[in-house]
Amino acid sequence: MLKELSKSDWLSMLGISEKLILKVLLLRGTRNLKIQYAKHKSFFSNIFEVGSPNGAPEDVFIRDIEGIPIGYASVYGSPIASEITHVFGVL
Repeated sequence: MLKELSKSDWLSMLGISEKLILKVLLLRGTRNLKIQYAKHKSFFSNIFEVGSPNGAPEDVFIRDIEGIPIGYASVYGSPIASEITHVFGVL
C-alpha cells in the first residue's frame, strides 16, 4: 500500500529534512500510547515531533544526540510497528 511513496514523498509529508533521517529507531510497544510517549519525551530536549497531514504517524519524535538522529515511537501491535519501520526504512 505504501510502496509507491518515495523518500522525497515521505520527507515532504512528514515535514522533515534529510539531516533528520534516522540512524536509530526505538519502538516502545504499549497500549498506553500517549502516556508512554510523554514519559519518554521527558528524557530528551530539543525534539522534533513527527506528524503528517492525516495524523499518521502519531507519537513519534526525533532527537539529535551528538550528531546522530534518534527516533522514538510508541506503538501498539505489529501493524503500526511495521508501518513506522517501513516509513523510516524508506528514508
